[in-house]
Amino acid sequence: MNCKQKVETPIKEHMMTVMAYLSEAQANGAEIDAATQLVMVSQTLSKDFDLFQASYNLNRKEMSLTELMKELQAFKNIFRGSGSKAEANLAEPSSPAPNPKRKKEKGKNKGNKPAVNAPASKKSKKTKK
Repeated sequence: MNCKQKVETPIKEHMMTVMAYLSEAQANGAEIDAATQLVMVSQTLSKDFDLFQASYNLNRKEMSLTELMKELQAFKNIFRGSGSKAEANLAEPSSPAPNPKRKKEKGKNKGNKPAVNAPASKKSKKTKK
């Protein structure tokens, strides 16, 4: 079967085309089990579905062609517009967060006279005679 999906083709339209080909092949006497049909369909998908194929191959789910079509549509909706590249948006504060302890320390003397450190008293040295 030579039916590669074009990038612009909606997955539902592509799946219906592939399912029609598979149905025609079976009507002509071909015996294709469900697992083989899934493999054949996955080989016709565009590069947009590489991540889906990797996930599918790791999990090896058993599903019908209709279930596969729904899974592919859900996958496409998740990655719509992102070009199948994962993105991460990080937010960083523009200034450091205020330290609540500092505010309390600054506010202790509020309204009072500022604390002045008195110079340490000097003991007079007695000279020995």
